[in-house]
Amino acid sequence: MKKLIYISSAVFLFTAFTSCGDAQNKEAKNNTSTLEEERQEMEAKFKKEYEELNEKYKEQVEKNEEKLAELKEEAKDAKNDARESINKSIDELENENNDLKARWKDFRYESKENWNSFKDEFEHDMNSLKRALQDFGEDNE
Repeated sequence: MKKLIYISSAVFLFTAFTSCGDAQNKEAKNNTSTLEEERQEMEAKFKKEYEELNEKYKEQVEKNEEKLAELKEEAKDAKNDARESINKSIDELENENNDLKARWKDFRYESKENWNSFKDEFEHDMNSLKRALQDFGEDNE
């Protein structure tokens, strides 16, 4: 009889522990799937925003390259002593433009924070270069 009580108790305890574990496993799986859904949603939002900005920045880089080509042509008409200084400035602006292209291409999404930080800094630098090209063209007319 004691054996039957021990066996019954053991079966009861085993069932109680395993059923609690199942509930915890289900909750953990639900939490995991919710986190995965949130990650996928963030990734989709990032990709959409990235594609929109990619078009904008590609267009601006092309405009920068066109402006640099114009400035190089105009520099050919400058006097020899001024031409060297102008070409050096144009080369620096061209290097900045190339740096921006490389930074955009090399960016890797790690988190919402790093994306927002990168995006803000990149846009600031892109606008600064755009203004510098405009100012340079106006100063040398």
